Amino acid sequence: MRRIAGILAGVLLGMSGVWAAGPVDDALALQRRMVEVFSANEEKVVRIKAVHEDEEGEVSLRVGTGFFISSRGLLLTNASIITGAERLWIEHGDLRYPARLEGTHARTNIALLQVQGVRGSPFQYIALDEARRPEVGTLLVSIGCALEFPPSPRMGLVSGEDSNFGERVFPTPYLRTTIPANPGEGGAPVLDLNGRLLGMIVASLPEVSASYVLPVEALERVRNDLVLSGEVEEGWIGLEVEKRPRRIGDDEPLVVTAVEAGGPGEAAGLREGDRILSLDGEGASTIDRMRSVFFLTRPGQFLDMTILRDGEERNIGLQVEARPPGKVPEQGEAAASGT
Repeated sequence: MRRIAGILAGVLLGMSGVWAAGPVDDALALQRRMVEVFSANEEKVVRIKAVHEDEEGEVSLRVGTGFFISSRGLLLTNASIITGAERLWIEHGDLRYPARLEGTHARTNIALLQVQGVRGSPFQYIALDEARRPEVGTLLVSIGCALEFPPSPRMGLVSGEDSNFGERVFPTPYLRTTIPANPGEGGAPVLDLNGRLLGMIVASLPEVSASYVLPVEALERVRNDLVLSGEVEEGWIGLEVEKRPRRIGDDEPLVVTAVEAGGPGEAAGLREGDRILSLDGEGASTIDRMRSVFFLTRPGQFLDMTILRDGEERNIGLQVEARPPGKVPEQGEAAASGT
């Protein structure tokens, strides 16, 4: 990290003579802050190792990163690393601990583990506190365990927010970052310069040296379900919606294009052609907004929805149900976890 921030400071120092002491001081302050964020969190990050055996008896080892979310040894990592493992453990500094799988959610690539063989609360941990979605251009620090190296920092930026990648629809919008996720770095925590957790690396985009990060509010939602029951129940309302702007740039409401028979949307009285003006007290003008709301809403909870029908505004109470097994939306449907 000192090398990365030092390079950044050197770049600023080597630029045109118009730079005064202020920008140089700012660069050095940035360097100090990045070092502080890494130093405060490196002990909270671990290497995950999982032994897998295929149908032909071939044994392989998968390696990734995880981080503690409780002082008693609960930690999060990527489900792809440990699902189906014959044996798994963590490496924390010079120590090794066996770990037990508590639950996984394949769609977000999240797994919850519990360290075994420890007493008391010996671990420092990263809190899953609510944080605002960072703006594009926000500086980030990830801490991962590439290959056999100890926890090491990477610097990057938020480069976008995507709700799908090709034909794959995400259950909630993901942050796209300029942080590459090399072998062993899947599951790394991603923090801002205040040291707040913004999310976890859940997918790599090696062609463009980038990664996708599950935002912290969605990470917390998955964590809570895995702690309670070992599995995640995703919300469902049985609707399809689309955007129908009259002209390019128009801010038109989302329009209901289909209501599934027997679904919660039908039970609430929604009809094809209804225009959704607000959801959960805020505007619902984008499909991404709906994805976020429905993914973060647990089955059984109610949402307030305001619609426009025949020129008249109506308020509707909508009870979210658990998504039926196998009911996974395709590209173009309204919301990955909400329709």
